[in-house]
This record gives sequence, structure tokens and C-alpha cells, in this order.
Amino acid sequence: GCSVGSSLQRFLERGLPALILSALLLVVVVRSLVVPALTHRGRRRLVGRWRRLTRWEFWPAWAVYPPVVVWILIEGLRRRGLTWFTACNPGFPNAGGLIGESKAAILRLLPTDDPRVPPWTVIEPGGIEERLRAVQLFLRDHHLDYPVVLKPDVGERGQGVHICRNPDQAVAALGAHPVALIAQEYLPGIEVGAFWIRDWVGTGPRGAIERQGLFALTDKRVPHVTGDGVRTAEELIYDDPRAVIMADQYLENLGTRAFDIPAAGAEVTLAELGTHCRGAIFLDGEALVTPELVAAVEDLSRRVEGFHFGRWDLRAPSREALQRGEFRVVELNGLTSEATVIYDPSYSLVEGWKVLMRQWSLAIEIGARNAATGAPVLTLLSLARLVWREGRSSSTGRRSAQD
Repeated sequence: GCSVGSSLQRFLERGLPALILSALLLVVVVRSLVVPALTHRGRRRLVGRWRRLTRWEFWPAWAVYPPVVVWILIEGLRRRGLTWFTACNPGFPNAGGLIGESKAAILRLLPTDDPRVPPWTVIEPGGIEERLRAVQLFLRDHHLDYPVVLKPDVGERGQGVHICRNPDQAVAALGAHPVALIAQEYLPGIEVGAFWIRDWVGTGPRGAIERQGLFALTDKRVPHVTGDGVRTAEELIYDDPRAVIMADQYLENLGTRAFDIPAAGAEVTLAELGTHCRGAIFLDGEALVTPELVAAVEDLSRRVEGFHFGRWDLRAPSREALQRGEFRVVELNGLTSEATVIYDPSYSLVEGWKVLMRQWSLAIEIGARNAATGAPVLTLLSLARLVWREGRSSSTGRRSAQD
């Protein structure tokens, strides 16, 4: 009896916890892998999840940037200035556009007499009716009509950006974001990201022809699926080898239209914003680069005082118009903007790292050069305080939006 009791006690002390843990793991595996695999939809969702995991263009920043951060530290030590990069764009707020910069503050730097800069205004926090009137006044004063773009004054990666096609959609956007918003003229057409560096001469990431200023050009493609008259838009998304990776985002974009059956040959647009994490496809736009485009980007960039390094998001009526240097401005981003050609699916992770390291080396070089002529440089302590403050502000903003 004592032997049996001792064995039971040892099992309860050692074997039972392991058994419970094994059972819990089995439940997790069954729920996350086995059960989904029983349906076509579930299997395609598993495929999408796997492709997101194995394709680095979909990885979160924390998984991509550690080697780049190490490189920035090495470059800073080599140049004897860990924070030179904060002097990169002397005219920009928040250390040259490092974190939490105001879009309005940057837009105010753009030449107001340049037709390439579309009308915009700030919609301050307040009651929804009051804010809607401000949107309506903006449209009236600039002889515009819907659609209109509403986006947070402080935000990144396309979060909170809405293309509002009528007052009801504007009300929904205003209600979802009780923070300061930018109202801006909607610009149709194709979109590109033009990364510009003042006084830089060289070849782009994969370019063979030397040029000035235009470091990289990203061709932002709008994704779509083509109907067959049989499957719903949702089914078309799940069956598409690329769209399945971003299925959740595309289905959110479509809303109830995901259950419609598109006619055979009809194209269903899955995303409208030129933002990778919202579903746009980024390709290396080297083939679009012309001397006329380079000259136009150079001309506009040099009209922005205190701007030395960053990315223009531009729209043009067509690829041909863009190549003639005819475009309008969606946004201007500073220090931490990326040469987004790296998210071209044909770029390897190592290639992406090389481009990011190259652009940060240039940012440090430019910052050091600006500092030598009197541009302010943040100390490490000031930089840490800025990051801490903006991080807390961002968290508070997210909680307010959720409330």
C-alpha cells in the first residue's frame, strides 16, 4: 500500500503537470492547425499565415531592424557622433522626422504657390458635427467635392487613413479618430514613393545609371482579383497566391462586398492606399525613372527649406505623366521613412538590409555635415526623452480611439 501511495504521489508531483501541459499543447495544435485544415477556407488561411511567416516583406519592424540598429551604432561611433542623424532635416519637427512628427508641420514647409501641392487643412478635435462642417468648408473654399482624404495628423504606415466618398463616410472617419486630422484633396491615379537625398549623386539600389538626388523610386501597385462569375470575392482572395497573404486586410477593406460574386473578367480592387501594410504591392520603380522625373523631384525638394533626406509619396494621372515629371504630392516623410523598394518581393532580406544600412549611413553623413554648419543635434538624453514621450503619446492616442 505504501509503495502504491508513493508511486501515485510521485506521479502527481512530476507526471501530472507534464501530462496537463501536453494536453494543452495538443488542444492548441488541434485548434490552430488540424481544425482549420478540415475546410478549404481554413487551409488557405494556413497557407497565407505560412507565407507571411516565410516572406520577410511581411515581417514586423522588430524582426527586421536589429542588424540595422547595430549598423547605425557602428557608423555613429566611427563618425564620433551617435546622434548626428538628428540634424539630418533641420527644418523638420521631432529630430528631422524621427518619430511622432506632425504631418501638418511638414506640409507647412511646402511651397503654397506650387500646384503640385494639393489643398489641405487641419480638422481639430471636437464635436462630430462641428468637425464635419470644417470638412465641408474646406471642400467649398477650395472648390472641391467628395471624395476627400482624412488622416491623423500624427500617424504612420497608413493607419487611420480614410478616403471618404460622401458625408456619411466622413462622419464615420471623424467618429473613429477623435484626434487632429488632416483633410486633403483626393488625388486619383498611380502612386509612387520617391526617396530623395540632397546633394547625393549615385545609382539607385538596382539602378545602373548615375543620377542626382533620387535615391530610389517605389512603384506602388493596387492589388486586385479577377472575377469568374462563380466564386465570391472572398473565395477569389483565398484562392489567389498573393492576395491570400493579406486576406484579412482585403476582406476588411471590402466589407460586405466580399460576399458578392463578380462577373467574369471584372476586376475587384482590394486596396486603395499606397501603403504596404494596408495591402499595396511595392515594386522597384527603376523602369519609371527618367531625367524629367529626376529633375522635377529635385526642383520640388529644393524648394522645401531644411529638407535634406526623406521620401515623397506622389500621385500622377498615369505612368507616362509621371515620367514627364507631372505629379502631385500625397505626403512628405522625414528621417525614418524608408526607401520602400526593399519590399519588392524579388528583394532578399540581405538586399533589404544593405539598402537600409546605406540610407542610414547617408543620413548620419548629412547630419554631421549640417551640424558643422550650425544645425542642432540632440543629445542621447534628449533623444531618449523624445522617444519616450512620443511612445507614451502614441499609446494614449490608441487608447482614446478604442474608448
